[in-house]
Amino acid sequence: MLAAWAAGICMAQGSDPIVVGQTAIASGPVAGFSREPALGIQAMLASVNKAGGIRGRQVVLRQLDDANSAEKAEANVRALVQQGAVAILMPIGTLPAAGARKAAEELKVPVIGPYTGAGQVYAEGSSVYPLRISFVEEATRIVNHMALIGQTRIAAIRNDNPGAKVPVDAARKALQSRGSDLVGEFVLSQDGSDAAAKAKQLAALKPQGVIMSASNPVAANFIKAYKATGVSSQFYSTSFLNGNQLHKDLADAAAGVVIMQVVPSPRANIRLAADYRAAMAAIGAGQQLSHASFEGYIAARTLVDALKRTAAPVKPAALQQALQSMNGYDLGGLAISFRDQAHGALNYGELSMIGRQGVFVR
Repeated sequence: MLAAWAAGICMAQGSDPIVVGQTAIASGPVAGFSREPALGIQAMLASVNKAGGIRGRQVVLRQLDDANSAEKAEANVRALVQQGAVAILMPIGTLPAAGARKAAEELKVPVIGPYTGAGQVYAEGSSVYPLRISFVEEATRIVNHMALIGQTRIAAIRNDNPGAKVPVDAARKALQSRGSDLVGEFVLSQDGSDAAAKAKQLAALKPQGVIMSASNPVAANFIKAYKATGVSSQFYSTSFLNGNQLHKDLADAAAGVVIMQVVPSPRANIRLAADYRAAMAAIGAGQQLSHASFEGYIAARTLVDALKRTAAPVKPAALQQALQSMNGYDLGGLAISFRDQAHGALNYGELSMIGRQGVFVR
């Protein structure tokens, strides 16, 4: 997988490229989680390199597999910085992002746009520059919407891991602030083998809405089993869920699932989205548009624009200064601000529903 990613982006010309590193999940049971954001990164970097790079210097992305391990991610960042990386771009997943941050803080190298909403990557004055809102913020906004439309009987399901517990705890806290609580919380095994049994238990509670903090395989197994009970409930999920993949797994049974999106629609009528679509088409991926690959593109675009604002020679410290100066910075119809690193620079969250044909409906 890493070789495939590198094929379209490592187009260095001359002997002095700008080296960027990425620690990503390229092996193990959740390796597929990296594919779409990596495609967006590939599209953006291929585009900038084709246009001449940064002041004539090509941008080379060097990637190492962390197999979803914090320890391996930390070691990868150290190795990548030794190889000359001036930044770490979008570590994929909560554990790798945490490991990347640990090394980055010591080495004083910026980590841009980690692909997670876990709270440990949001810290004022750190070397991490998150783009997306946190999982806590996502869950809070979902609860606020449910309250707005009158849903009061709310339950939650989640994977059996600490990261998946964070949004559920945030949802519970948001409900308690309204004088309510979850009517039930169901923890599913990592492989979803207990989905049918847990679905029957949840159906007995007859919730109006169900908040999911689960991987795609677990969510698909659970939704299928729940619908078989005959009980009708509205499903909501944090951005962790890939709606395109859910529709592939469930077809029309995925219709009606609501997902929090942390970037605009890839088909949005803004210049940034148009640039993304053109870049995806240029690498032969014009039919593979998704929120996940758009997020990867935005992270890479942020890096590229920061590099353009960095005086030569490009060093990690100077790049961090450039990032910190991007307050109210317009990427092309979408503004970012790193003034407060305790929040995502995009501060964007929008609920979308999977339609019958797999098309997202706002």
